[in-house]
Amino acid sequence: AETAVLRAFYYYILTCNFGGVPYYTEEVTDDNNSRITKLPRTSAKIVRDSCIEEICYYLEDCSALKNEATYASTNNFRIGAAVGYVLAGKMCLWNGRYGDATRIFGYLEDIYGTGAGNPSGTLSKYKLSDVRFSQKYTAESIFEIPHIYEDYGLQQTATLATICTPMRTTSNYSEDDDADEEEADNTDYYQQIGIPELGSRSRTTSPVLPNKHFYSDLMPYSGTDLRCARYDADGNENTESAGYMAWRWSGWQVDEDRDIIPRGVYWFWRSTTKLSKNSQPYLGDKFWCFGMEYTMDFNNYKVFRYAGVVLNLAEAYLMIGQNSKAGDYLNQVRRRAGLADVDAEHMSRDELLSEIQDECARELFGEFNRRHDLVRWGIWYDQCLEYGSSFLKNNIASYPCREYYPIPDKQIALSGGNLDNAEYNKYGL
Repeated sequence: AETAVLRAFYYYILTCNFGGVPYYTEEVTDDNNSRITKLPRTSAKIVRDSCIEEICYYLEDCSALKNEATYASTNNFRIGAAVGYVLAGKMCLWNGRYGDATRIFGYLEDIYGTGAGNPSGTLSKYKLSDVRFSQKYTAESIFEIPHIYEDYGLQQTATLATICTPMRTTSNYSEDDDADEEEADNTDYYQQIGIPELGSRSRTTSPVLPNKHFYSDLMPYSGTDLRCARYDADGNENTESAGYMAWRWSGWQVDEDRDIIPRGVYWFWRSTTKLSKNSQPYLGDKFWCFGMEYTMDFNNYKVFRYAGVVLNLAEAYLMIGQNSKAGDYLNQVRRRAGLADVDAEHMSRDELLSEIQDECARELFGEFNRRHDLVRWGIWYDQCLEYGSSFLKNNIASYPCREYYPIPDKQIALSGGNLDNAEYNKYGL
């Protein structure tokens, strides 16, 4: 059963990124390797249906894995039933099997909520502040990519925080200095705010930034969304925030004597310009790794959370014509974030779907699902053209075929031409 879940995860990622792919379930051996290498694409729908049926057989028919949270102490953090239900449910959404999706996601309501079909308050028991990647194996999490950093010990790290943290002021170290690099004048100033907990040894690069549509339309600084920022325009701290973005932070300004001057809340800078509430912000501490050594980000990356399941339930119920129930699930997420309820009963299907899509953008920001969702909804190309950067519009999203990645040339050659990139070939790519 665990193997079936892991295989489904493998094919979920492949079909989300490539569409149809070669599909097989047999063990690869010396005898069959040549034949498997030459397999052509199988329709993504067929691949997903096969994975759905296999997961449902083991989890529903055989009860082969316990219905318990992934990170429950009794589950010993094994990839089990909860991840399987997420994958099967999401594949049902891809294939338009919305009734099956409500049934399968219902098991996750039993595990993480207050019971299948009863959306009242199931998400509110989980702390919004636990969404941060630095908060590991939280109760709401269904799947995290784990990392760890131990001095002279186990080191399994990644580098996401290096591009999500405001740039750190570099060391004054040079080869002519008498001191070692570790003893040189490293600083803990990040865009002119001294933040000791981020440390003085991290190596950051030019940070990625949220686009204007997100920080201005979906989650503006002046709004009530608790996920937005840790510090408001008056410098007030909200410890229940999820810290998605950062205009300001608590620390010291350059040259302040920390033994005399208390810590304050200041605006970050970009180059020689101080940010304001109307500026493009940095990504917030949802993505920062406090105490990071060089580029060694030891946070856990959240991929599947119960909030995502709740939003998937909202979509599935909408697609089978139950607007009121779809609104109930959508409003769970909005209430926890401090937003007003939507009046689903007086909204059209398209209006409510748009609200669900926007809420997915807000709630699951930076959790590796957005591109897949946009492709599944059939709006990736249009959204990129409307809201993307000039680089995105002129390069990545310049052709509709790029909603899926091309199969690498090496794999096409190994297949003897049985694999191809027909959609790319239509555009001469």
